[in-house]
Amino acid sequence: MKISRYIVFIVFLLGCIISQAQGSADKLKQKERELKKKIDNIIEKRAGEIGKKPNKVFIRVQRNKWGSCSSKGNLSLNITLAALPEELLDYVITHELAHLLELNHSKRFWKLVAKAHPDYKKKRDGLKLWWVIVNNNELWKKILGG
Repeated sequence: MKISRYIVFIVFLLGCIISQAQGSADKLKQKERELKKKIDNIIEKRAGEIGKKPNKVFIRVQRNKWGSCSSKGNLSLNITLAALPEELLDYVITHELAHLLELNHSKRFWKLVAKAHPDYKKKRDGLKLWWVIVNNNELWKKILGG
């Protein structure tokens, strides 16, 4: 009789864990859809200014960066960008779009970024603060599976 109670209890716990994981997955998909709309609008605006569009845009869970640009012209953007204020999201997208022309952080690269964000140094500092905020937020920890 004791064994069957344990089995029932274990099945109950597994059900709770699966339910919680599903809830986090649903929240993640919702955040991804919301973010995708914002990103598409910013890319449309900024790619026109820079003169080049990315080949593909991926939204991913990334542990150590806001975004990246590949040599193939693809952008990988962190789902946690959804937590940022609009001006910082715009800055990150602009930064990654500038890498389509300059795949480095040269003076020429920063001039491209500065055209859209003359205060880019201030925004870079702001991103450091937001990184700490997002990565220590309990909701985001749940969404990211941490």
